[in-house]
Amino acid sequence: MTATPRNAQTLQLADGRSLGYASYGDPAGAPLIYCHGGGSSRLEPAYADEHARRNRIHIIAVDRPGYGLSSPVPDLSFQAFGRDVLALADALGIAGFAMLGMSAGAPYALHLAVSAPERIRFVALINPSPDTAQPEWKEVSWPTRLGNSATRVPWLMSRAIATMVENPGKAAASFAKKTGWDAAAIRQFEDMIREGLRQREGRAMLRYEATAVLHRPWGLDWSKIRTPVIAICGFGDGARPLYLALSRRYHVVSVTEIPGPHMPIVTGTAWDRIGNALSAFR
Repeated sequence: MTATPRNAQTLQLADGRSLGYASYGDPAGAPLIYCHGGGSSRLEPAYADEHARRNRIHIIAVDRPGYGLSSPVPDLSFQAFGRDVLALADALGIAGFAMLGMSAGAPYALHLAVSAPERIRFVALINPSPDTAQPEWKEVSWPTRLGNSATRVPWLMSRAIATMVENPGKAAASFAKKTGWDAAAIRQFEDMIREGLRQREGRAMLRYEATAVLHRPWGLDWSKIRTPVIAICGFGDGARPLYLALSRRYHVVSVTEIPGPHMPIVTGTAWDRIGNALSAFR
């Protein structure tokens, strides 16, 4: 994957920081702002480019601070990134848009739906990380919850981060064994991780998100979400039971199940299902 004007763009924010972003799909289509997964970058939704063109969706993928082309910040929060997203939407002349959060991108998308409901048409979550502060998390099997807790162990977290930083190809190969990724998907994973961690601050950002997203309360009051939320979860994704439980408690939340485990790239017919779900909320 090579950089082009569409996937290597920057916006200078009011405080002087740079915000990296990329465009995919149909530039004249319905706008959807994409929050990538942990350790990744604005290159992540390249897998959806062809689908988005067919369905007239304009994907705008944003590098979070410290990742890709975005300047680092000393005190990132879910709400602060939401303000960056609104600044980008304003600069692009986009009044209303959908939000999409992949994995660790979920809380960023959800918080913006709470703080700016007049701007957000709906929120889609793909294999979202779990909001473990919710009581519904107790409905998830104990092995899954134990596995989530294992990432608290410093040496395990350091080992996982080091693999992503130093050898994204090895991490891609591990994912490929689970779902049979083809060579193109493996190359894309390597590209998006290398780009996400191109800055020295990227490793610190990945470590921060591993804690802030997986182990700290998101500070999210789900009862205040008025925007439709669709959680698109793999059958083998450990967080799927949580979102099914949330959908039973909150009428704005629904779940679409797709084949496979928790994956940072969703390919093949799975994305067609995602596209159909997105179109229903357009």
